[in-house]
Amino acid sequence: MTETIESPAKPHNCATDGPPHAWYVVKDDKGKEKKQTPDEAKKNKAAEANDYRAKDAKKAATAAAIKAPPPKPRFANDARSADFEAKSIAENEKKKPIDGCEVEYKCKNCPANTKVDIVFEDGQVAESQSETAENYDTDKRKSNQAKMLVDIQRQNNEERGTSHTPMAKFDGTNVGDPALAKKAAERRKMEFENVP
Repeated sequence: MTETIESPAKPHNCATDGPPHAWYVVKDDKGKEKKQTPDEAKKNKAAEANDYRAKDAKKAATAAAIKAPPPKPRFANDARSADFEAKSIAENEKKKPIDGCEVEYKCKNCPANTKVDIVFEDGQVAESQSETAENYDTDKRKSNQAKMLVDIQRQNNEERGTSHTPMAKFDGTNVGDPALAKKAAERRKMEFENVP
């Protein structure tokens, strides 16, 4: 009689197998979590947007000085994105308390890392999207980012006994087709919100 011996199950390795990860909030040299208050984040995003606009203004001034055609604004999308992130934070503060913004997460078991735009006090996470629906729908980076947000939300829900869905907040002035954005967000297991 031949005895069948089952080999032990291979342990999960998130570095090769993907989620679930074991997320933690990164700390600085002083042991403080790497995150910003909503006021700090809004101020930093406004400064970032102004820096982008200043870069474009400098290029335009240089072109004018040498009587060259004005250059196409190179940083307009980046400035709009930073402005929208600040607006998204301000709008969300009105809905429920925010624990932190620009929160840095890493996995304990592999090199995975990401920044989360908004983490609410109840553990729900949110990402601001200033892209058009068409770009969001096809952008592989956004798909990978969404997978990490969904996994962070899974862990937060397990730790807190909640059942939140991560939020994808879209810039209503730039989204293009809101129905496509909603479909793409829902396919990525995220709750869609169009911010006017």
